[in-house]
Formats: sequence, structure tokens, C-alpha cells
Amino acid sequence: MQTATHLKPIPDVRKAGLRQLWNTIARPLDYLSDIASIHPDLFRTQVGGYSVPITLVHHPQAIEQIYANDTEQFSAPGDINSILIPVLGSQSLLNLDGDRHRRARKLMMPSFHGERMYHYGQKIVDIARDLTQQLPSNCPFLAQTLTQQITVRLILQIVLGIDGGDRYERIIRAAAALLNHFNSPLTVTSLFVSKFQVNWGSWSPWGRFLQLQADLDEAIYAEIADRHRDPDPSRTDILALMMSATDEDGRHLSDRELRDELMLLILAGHDTTALAMAWGLYWLHALPDIKQNVLAELAPLGDNPNPMDVFKLPYLTAVCQEVLRIHPVAAFSFPRRAEEEVDLMGYRMPKGENAIISIHLLHQRSDIYPTPHQFDPERFLQRKYSPYEFMPFGGGVRRCVGNALAMYELKLSLATLLQTADFTLLDRQEPKVQRRGVIFAPKGGIPMRVTQRN
Repeated sequence: MQTATHLKPIPDVRKAGLRQLWNTIARPLDYLSDIASIHPDLFRTQVGGYSVPITLVHHPQAIEQIYANDTEQFSAPGDINSILIPVLGSQSLLNLDGDRHRRARKLMMPSFHGERMYHYGQKIVDIARDLTQQLPSNCPFLAQTLTQQITVRLILQIVLGIDGGDRYERIIRAAAALLNHFNSPLTVTSLFVSKFQVNWGSWSPWGRFLQLQADLDEAIYAEIADRHRDPDPSRTDILALMMSATDEDGRHLSDRELRDELMLLILAGHDTTALAMAWGLYWLHALPDIKQNVLAELAPLGDNPNPMDVFKLPYLTAVCQEVLRIHPVAAFSFPRRAEEEVDLMGYRMPKGENAIISIHLLHQRSDIYPTPHQFDPERFLQRKYSPYEFMPFGGGVRRCVGNALAMYELKLSLATLLQTADFTLLDRQEPKVQRRGVIFAPKGGIPMRVTQRN
């Protein structure tokens, strides 16, 4: 091993001024790709929303080192994600660390794995089919809007255990409005730059955000209050599990803690999957041969297949993996902090410095994925990738708690949509990518129309 004096310095590409901030907000993926073409392992930069420099890592060997030492050389403190506190609150899973993080994660895990998954399967199919059948024939709609409606309804049933009524619809509308608020560079800037977080009324970006957040908060707190007034020990939704849980001192979660966890689950739990699903609809209809391959694989299962049989289909799985490769649900992993000076693949990382794995840059490496810009599901049938080469849901102790449900939902929804109706793209050109807060979405939402019912 090299001694510290012989380690290479991490390439530093920080630049002062508004140009870098604009690139980070308005064209972040292209901007990062430009830098990665010069620095193919890792580099230090200034990421919008973080007050300290961040080392972006995108080489699988360095990624493996970080995750193999996730609790030794590196830590994952929640305070690194302070940029998300205005939206999710300080008590959500993303902002907790130590024992509190492990406890919250352990509490949620059973709801996204095991036997519960079997029960969610038919719900996913029913919701996707019902919403597709409600679309008027030959009328334009946005794929992103349809997929958001599918995923938010499912997550509300899982998280709150409700599937209808005024509050259910109110939360759906409020969540969609809050997420859609961060679709423009101006509103994203208010999230990334704290000095723009000034409430000048509902006409200002931050004032409008606070108003939308208050609408969603009111509905969530009302649901929590109803549960306090009328507890039901037979309920198995995530809110019921969280409200019944206690810590080692017998203390229940406060209403604020419950609210923050619900905000994370409702907002992040449905929007990321909805965006992946929208991209899946695009590629299946931009490349008709791939769509026909999926339909041919589904055909032997009949008109009303068992959801688990659909989930196990290899070609459909490869399609969904390729969607998540070329459009990962999050472009970056949860940040890590070096707890000591680290030799990271021959580079010197000082103690206390933060690192983020760039999932987008990793998935675009031509040495791992030949022709990386081409949508090619066959690559996942021909090769098994390591968790340091393909990691759409992050990795280590901060891997997305809902990753199994997200993949289950993505497969079943796309299969159901294809079996329920024939869709046509209104614009076959690949959509540009735009920021949606801290994640990324297809610009324009992917306009489509239903041309035939199946």
C-alpha cells in the first residue's frame, strides 16, 4: 500500500461564481459527464446545496471500498442531508443516524419485504388497470402524471392504510402539487440556495412551497390526530406500526417525528418509482421490438396472471433494470464522511471530507456498459453486474428501504399497462432530463395517448 505522502490528490474542479451553480441546477448530468470524461475515477466539486466540497466517486473499485468500510473508515451521518430538511423535516429516515436510524429502518423494513409483498401485488395491478381504463381514447395525457397517480395511491394504502375518501384525495393532490413545484430551475434554486428561502407570499417560489407544504402537513396531522382519538390495534399499515412502536425507555414517536417519516415515505416513496415507470413507458414505445418481446413473454401467463409470476419474468426484469440503469431513480447515493484519512484507490481523502457516489456516472461508464446511451435490456441477460457496478437504489447501510417494492411495482405496473391498452408516443424524440428537486425527471412528462383498449 502506498504511504500517505505518495497518494495522489483528488482532482479538484471547483469553480467560483454563478456559472457552476447554474450548471449544477440546470444541466447537472451533462455537466458531470463533461467532468467525468477528464477524471474517470473521482473528483472534488462544489455541489449545489452543500456548503462544503464533495468528492464524487464513480469508479466501482472505489465504490466497493466505501461500502465495504461503511461503518469503519466511512460513516453516513444524517446531517449531511440538511438540504432536504425544509421538505422532509429533520426527523425523517434520511436525516437520522446511529441508533435512531437503525431503529426507524428496522421498523419500516417488514412493510417492504416478505409476505407483505404478495398482498401488494394485486393492489398494484388493480390500480394500474383502473387508472388506465379511465383514460379517454385518443386524448393526450402525460405518462408521468399517470404513473404518479398509480404510485401515490399504492403508497398511501401501504403507509396510511387508506384507499378512498376526502383525505385520501386531498393528500394525493397536495403531494403532487408539492413535487411538481420543483420542476423549474427557479424553484429548484430556492431549494439549493438558502438565501433564496424567503417567504414573500404565495407568488414567490419559497412562499408558494411553504403554502403547498402546509396543505400536505394539515392532512397528515389530521390523520395522526384521528389515530390518537380512535386507536385500532388490528391495523397493519406503516403509520400504525410507527405509532405503536416505543424506544428502550418506552417513549412513542412524537407527532413531529411521525410527520417527518410520513413525508419521506409519501413523497420519495412514490415519486421516484413513478418517474422510472414513465421512462419505462417511453422506451417500450420508442422501441416497439422491445415492447413486443415483453408482450410475448407475458402471453403464456394468460389474461389475469399471478403477480409473482409476472415479477419473475426474465426479459421484463431486464427491461426494468435497463430503465433504472439509464435513468436511476436517484443520480447520487447517500453521502458518506471519511472518519480518518483514507487511501481511496490511490487518492488521498482527508479526514472529515464527504463523498457521494454518482450513480448516474457509474451507470454511464462505457468500460462496464458498452454503448451506455443505448437502451439495451439484453445486457442484463448476458451478464450479472456486481452491486458496485449496478446500484439504482444506493448501497450499504443507507440502501433505499423500499427498493424491493419499487422493483415489484415497476414490473407489475408496466406489464399491466401494456396488457390493458395500446399507447402511442406523441413525440418519439428522447425527452431531455430536468431537475425535480434532488431527483431527475423527463422534461415535458412524456406526452402519449391511448389508441386501443386490450
